[in-house]
Amino acid sequence: PPPPPLSYKNEIAELVSSKMLTKANVCFSRDGGEPGLKYVQHLMARPDDANTIRRLMLAEDGMFFICGDGTRMAKDVTSALEDILGDGDKERGAKLVETLKSKGKILVDVWSG
Repeated sequence: PPPPPLSYKNEIAELVSSKMLTKANVCFSRDGGEPGLKYVQHLMARPDDANTIRRLMLAEDGMFFICGDGTRMAKDVTSALEDILGDGDKERGAKLVETLKSKGKILVDVWSG
């Protein structure tokens, strides 16, 4: 089946076009898309995407937004971000995530249901 309609599709495309967003990856957990890429943390872990996230966050003063379900998604995405930023050193990655959160470079807007 086709993925569900994307809320704010035009707005996201405009932000990418204007370079306000470097990239927007969208993942629908129930759309039966690419095998092994069910959740956003799986997309983030792809080597090219992980390298881009690491470069933008650590070398280019980037920002990272975690928005959505706070019950599981936010924890899983944060864990993936720690792995990516730590480049294999989870403890270093966790410290970097906390530092970037305190500087307002990682913003979290979640709900739990």
